[in-house]
Amino acid sequence: MITYYTSIGRMVVKNENGNKVPMIITDSGEYGMSIDELMIWGSLHWNFLNKQDLEKEYLRRKEAAHISDDVSFERTLERLKQRNLVKEGTDYIAADALYNLLSKLTIRPVIISTADKLKSCIYMCLCKNVPVVQCIKKYFGQNISSEEKRILNLAKSVAVTTSEIIRCTENNIKKLKNEEDVIDKIYAFNDDTSETIMTDTRFSTVKSDVLKTVANLYLKKRIIFEN
Repeated sequence: MITYYTSIGRMVVKNENGNKVPMIITDSGEYGMSIDELMIWGSLHWNFLNKQDLEKEYLRRKEAAHISDDVSFERTLERLKQRNLVKEGTDYIAADALYNLLSKLTIRPVIISTADKLKSCIYMCLCKNVPVVQCIKKYFGQNISSEEKRILNLAKSVAVTTSEIIRCTENNIKKLKNEEDVIDKIYAFNDDTSETIMTDTRFSTVKSDVLKTVANLYLKKRIIFEN
C-alpha cells in the first residue's frame, strides 16, 4: 500500500505577551503547535511525502535545530491527523493514493501582494543569504499554465474540492460565483452528494490531468488545502 501525507491550513506568527507564537489557521479555527508538531506540519506544507520520507525530513529538521529528545514521531503524526492538521491518502497505486488524499480537500488560492513579495525577497536576501537571482525567480519568476489559471479562477470566489474541480472540467465550467452556483452547476442531480461526486470522478478521463495540475499548484505555493 502507498500512503501520501500533506498539511492543512497556513501558518501565522502571533505576538502573545511579547513572545512570537506560531499558529496554524484553518477553516475550523486556530491551533497552537508543539515544536515536534510544527516540524511535521512544516515538512508537509506545500509538499507531499510518504511516511518514510516524512520521518526522515522530521528527523533532519530536529537535528538541524539541535533538538534531542524521545518524542514519538508516530504519536505526534497521529495527533496531527486527529486534529485534522495533516491528511493522508492510501491505495495500491500512487495515482489513486494521491486522488484519495486530494479529492476531498478544499482548495484555497494563496494571494500575495507585490509589496509582500518584495519584503519576502529582501528578507531572504539580507537575512538568509539567498542569492538575489534565486529570490527573484522564487517570488516573481514562476509561470503558471492555462489549466492552472483555470483552477485558480474556479477556486477564487468559492471553496471547491478537487473532485468538484474534476466535475467542472468534465462539464467545461470555467467560473463559479458563489455557493448557489456550485449547487446549480456541479450538483445538478437531486441525489448528488460530495461522496457520490468523489466516487464518480475517480473514474473520470480528466482525473489524472486535474490531479497533476492541482499538485503542481500546491508545490508552486499557489494554493493551500483546507478540510
